[in-house]
Amino acid sequence: SKENQTVLELLITPFLICVNSGLKYELHYYEISTEISKNDTEIIGFPFGNKLPKEITDNISPKLFVRREDYSAFENFLSQYFNAMKSMEFADDKQAIGMIEHGATLFYEVL
Repeated sequence: SKENQTVLELLITPFLICVNSGLKYELHYYEISTEISKNDTEIIGFPFGNKLPKEITDNISPKLFVRREDYSAFENFLSQYFNAMKSMEFADDKQAIGMIEHGATLFYEVL
């Protein structure tokens, strides 16, 4: 939390949800996690040669190993992720596009 600058281990999974119909679609490839590390803070990118759309690989990183004392890196990683997600078009995901056309809203599950 920002008040006491606590670094947390998180798994954040985005979903598109149509509130009217109740349809729910997991955006698994847009999922990120943070893990507390005793080593240096390190952002882990997607593996070289993966087949994910450039929209994903150019804008988000799937994992952050972060030292407990490095709250600023934790906060920046999450801030960059949520800012990137706001501008995602999901152009390579026909089901996501269809749900957005039907009024789906982006929600997050945080564990």
